[in-house]
Amino acid sequence: MIYNKIIKLTDNNFNDYIISCLNFILVDFWAEWCSPCKAFSLVLDKIVDEYINLVIAKINVDDNSLVVKKYKIKSIPTSLLFKNGCVVAEKIGSFSLQEMKIFLDKYLL
Repeated sequence: MIYNKIIKLTDNNFNDYIISCLNFILVDFWAEWCSPCKAFSLVLDKIVDEYINLVIAKINVDDNSLVVKKYKIKSIPTSLLFKNGCVVAEKIGSFSLQEMKIFLDKYLL
């Protein structure tokens, strides 16, 4: 298991990873051309070391249409928080570090 890292997921490994992970997983749906996604990525870079029980994963929406369709992602960036293979929360848009901490603290603390 990977801790305190940002991992990359794909259509091929998404389900296996989400189901097997014992921690919370925050999945960031993003695209290379998306400016808000790039700004939000900086927030995720700062969050990654602050929560021991959180794994952050990124999935490129342009390259992984099966997962995007399954979770009905209509806007990016979108963050889905998973626990035990199930979505427990969703946050749409790019948010500040403080806003993400407030969101995550509801579930992780």
